[in-house]
Amino acid sequence: MANFVGLRAKAIYAYDLNTKRILYEENSEAQLPIGSIAKIATALVALENLDTSKKITIQKEVLTTEGDSGLKEGEEWNLRDLVTFMLLVSSNDASTALEIELGGRVETLLKLNKTARLLGLSQTYFLNSSGLDISDRLAGVYSSAKDASILLAVFYKKYPEILKQTTLLNKEFRSNKYTHIADNTNRYVAEMTGLLGSKTGSTDLAGANLTIIFDSEIDRPVAFAILGSDPVNRFQEAMAIIERTLSELIGNEI
Repeated sequence: MANFVGLRAKAIYAYDLNTKRILYEENSEAQLPIGSIAKIATALVALENLDTSKKITIQKEVLTTEGDSGLKEGEEWNLRDLVTFMLLVSSNDASTALEIELGGRVETLLKLNKTARLLGLSQTYFLNSSGLDISDRLAGVYSSAKDASILLAVFYKKYPEILKQTTLLNKEFRSNKYTHIADNTNRYVAEMTGLLGSKTGSTDLAGANLTIIFDSEIDRPVAFAILGSDPVNRFQEAMAIIERTLSELIGNEI
């Protein structure tokens, strides 16, 4: 694939899930902060380790986490709904609630880092489950564009019906007590051709990040990640990659 001109991201990686062919890469294995893209791994670990029929109660300590996504003390959530809500709005509260259910911070980090090793994500390690910066010099999670793309692809293969919910601009959720309207942090979902799922991630250290999986319309899903961009350009760069990839794959029928 030809190089893209004017990309501002620090790292990019795109590959064909069926053939494993690398379609585009730039600094793809550079270890960088990824912000809330980390929540894909948190979602995966929660779904793999918790009973999906279990109700999760939002405890008071959950609400002390940075950011307010509207969760209320004492309400109960279905696991799959809470995971989906977390991915859509990038809820740090939801991440903390899942962390508690998984046995606490230390146990969750053990599971997250073990998962990274098992998946071969060599540039990925977790210091928290949300991706929030720990300090002005230390990020909560480090990864690479390649690892982030692979992580999203793994989640897509295991839980496509959950990831599909991230293609919605907004979605209504109901706990046992409240109704929540979740607005997608990816406000460009309607403009992304063939979108199968996405996750944003932004912090001061990470900059603006985005990982996406889309269908090339010939049953050839493609996953890619953009790391270290800015809030506007990450979406423009993503749409440029999608359109270029569609042109390449469909035009060449590879």
